[in-house]
Amino acid sequence: MTFRLIATFCFLSILWVSTPAFAQDAATIAKVEKHFENGANFFQSGQYEQAIDEFEAGYALYPDPILLYNISLAHGKLARVDKSLTVAELAESMKLQEPDRTQNSSRIVALRRAQLAHNMAPIVAEQVKAEKRKQAELEEKKRREANKFGTLGWVGIGVAGAGVAALVGALILDASLSSDIDAFEDAAARGDQLEYDRLKSDIESKQSTSQILLFTGIGLTAVGAGFIVYELFFKGRSDSAVSIAPTDGGAAATYQFRF
Repeated sequence: MTFRLIATFCFLSILWVSTPAFAQDAATIAKVEKHFENGANFFQSGQYEQAIDEFEAGYALYPDPILLYNISLAHGKLARVDKSLTVAELAESMKLQEPDRTQNSSRIVALRRAQLAHNMAPIVAEQVKAEKRKQAELEEKKRREANKFGTLGWVGIGVAGAGVAALVGALILDASLSSDIDAFEDAAARGDQLEYDRLKSDIESKQSTSQILLFTGIGLTAVGAGFIVYELFFKGRSDSAVSIAPTDGGAAATYQFRF
């Protein structure tokens, strides 16, 4: 909305027509005219505080709604939404003349919207802050969960440990075979058939067991290492599920995961 500048002649005419008794006080008229002109000059030069003072001084001498309209405009320029709205509503109640009445009514609508937005701004800002705090807490929780060594990792350690134990067992059996082989060769040299057959059976059994432990250990160690690697590097990037299903002999538990 633009500032409504009323010519001095028109303003004085309003005074004379609306209040004949008051219009006879030439000194008062001159003061109102001076305050109005000063306010108009201050407004146009961007000195809105001084403009308000002049318009209010003129309004104190002669309560014309056009002065209130201009006071409201000046408060609006200073971003005083509440004050501008209050003064504009007072001007509307005093029946402004057209076109100022229409312009003032439009300003009231806009000021009420601005007032609502201004009052809602802290609430919206707080909601945004709360949402950001909630999001940050969720991200921190995800980060902690991602860094936590979970059940699958400990299962991996247990499986890998069993695999290492199997490999150690295979090594121990392999080490014990050297003495059995020496005894086996000695029995063969002496022609002791019973001892020879017994040692041969023991050696074959130990070799078979050693191979089973070796392959089992390699397999368990690899599986356990895979669980550990998954826990450390891929946790949170895949879906996993544990299921238990009945079987003829009881129940079977399975662990499924996919990347």
